[in-house]
Amino acid sequence: MDHFTVFQSEYPFETAAYRTPVGQISEIVRTPGGYHIIKVYDRRLCKPTKSFEESKPELRRKIMANDRMSAGIDRYVAELKKKYRFVEDTSSLHFISAKKRNTNSGNRTLFSFAGRSYGSEDFEQYATATNHTRKSSRTTIERVYKEYVTKVLFDYEKERLKCDNEDFRNVADEYFEGLLLFEISERESGAKAARDSAGLADFYRKNAKSYRWKRRMVATVYTCADENTAKRAERTVNNKNVAGGRLPSDLYNFFCDPAGSGPCIDTVRLVLPKGAGTVADRVNRKKGCSKILNHAGKFVFLDVHEILRPRRKTFEEARPEAIADYRAVLESRWIEQLKRVYPVTIDETAWADLKKKYAK
Repeated sequence: MDHFTVFQSEYPFETAAYRTPVGQISEIVRTPGGYHIIKVYDRRLCKPTKSFEESKPELRRKIMANDRMSAGIDRYVAELKKKYRFVEDTSSLHFISAKKRNTNSGNRTLFSFAGRSYGSEDFEQYATATNHTRKSSRTTIERVYKEYVTKVLFDYEKERLKCDNEDFRNVADEYFEGLLLFEISERESGAKAARDSAGLADFYRKNAKSYRWKRRMVATVYTCADENTAKRAERTVNNKNVAGGRLPSDLYNFFCDPAGSGPCIDTVRLVLPKGAGTVADRVNRKKGCSKILNHAGKFVFLDVHEILRPRRKTFEEARPEAIADYRAVLESRWIEQLKRVYPVTIDETAWADLKKKYAK
């Protein structure tokens, strides 16, 4: 069993793993590496060894290198370059990437825009500050240079907007203050809720009646590319149910044209709760094959194997919800402590006027 954190796997895989509760199995996930089913055995808090400020350069590099961000960032950088008439000469990069720097090279201009120039010495200082050495390969230097140009352009745009646009300045200040509030709130309630196992277990015992499974069913979901395939598959599955037979071992080869352009049928066995907003809400909850439904451009039917009665969730099953609820309790206690330290006085007249103004 391996543990991993962000930026260590493909984005769809990572997202599914983080959204799946401990002890449960994810839906089928598709990545460039194929199809995956993820079972989450454990979730641990990541204990940072560095402060946020110390980790910021490394985090920035990971985000910039991630495929989630690179395409959008590249487009925005191209717009900024055009907007500020960006001009560059990267021929000086070889002085930085060389093992022994030519001491007579001087501070050569790498790029300029909006009346500002940035030289090789400026870039070297950035590379050193972000733990890149002169012994890096040319490919690495070029990657760091791209990161440096992006940072300089972003910083200039942010500085200009703050100076020229009061609305942006107010939004930026509000956003920054919101991040601070979130960080403090996470420290005072979020992290404690996940870390305080004894407190969480006690909270669950006192509120166990609130955590219940609704009526659920165990079913195999058949997703077909066309209606004809769905009808053939439904007849085959229904005959199996009635006669007690077996399904073909390879449904793909049995139902699909080998010369076809892609899979014509997918199957997955799931436990489906009532009222979860899935295709299961559109079928009668009884054993056997459901009717064929048109769902998201595909033809889908369910083979229902078992109906599970409503019941109380175990502690492990309820853990994600219990953590969220316990966090809310801790946050409420924290706010009450703050109110005692920093008493709040409300001008009732002003408050009434404000509510009246925005009553519409």
